[in-house]
Amino acid sequence: KNMGYDGNNGADAAVTGGKLTQGVSSYGLSLDGTSSFIRYPSGILDGAEALTISLSYSWSGTTSATNRSQRLFDFSRKSSSVATPAAFIFLETGTGVSGLRFGISDGISSTYLTCDYNAVDTWTRVTVTISKGVVTLYINDAVAATGYTDVTLSSICPNFCYVGRSGVKGDPLFKGIV
Repeated sequence: KNMGYDGNNGADAAVTGGKLTQGVSSYGLSLDGTSSFIRYPSGILDGAEALTISLSYSWSGTTSATNRSQRLFDFSRKSSSVATPAAFIFLETGTGVSGLRFGISDGISSTYLTCDYNAVDTWTRVTVTISKGVVTLYINDAVAATGYTDVTLSSICPNFCYVGRSGVKGDPLFKGIV
């Protein structure tokens, strides 16, 4: 594991098994779909009233063994590492047929946005914004989906926060470059 640090020398993220590789404009992190991912610390959303998550990725697609969506990011609240998430915010790739899907839930109320975007081995910039109950999903700077949620970021309280890994035990890991 490698630990990233912010400007105040506080722990930012732990990287498990990823390798630096050519990214969209400079370096990217290659995730192998079997054991590599990024983990952010608990409390990453503490005090947040609005949120923007943006990343560029090149997805390698599903494997014939799973043929299931892979999470680009997943911030979940769980009682243990094997428990089902009680609350979450995630973005998944889809299966190559079903398209991107975003979800947010506080365990009581849930909101999902989907779009038909299915790109394999293509650089894509995806951005999710949440502000004042409005959720917007952008693909390559164009609005792909928008909706309303009554889920507040402060109600999620995630303690398992990943890029390239799901909060649901047994889900496939992301295979590609972020």
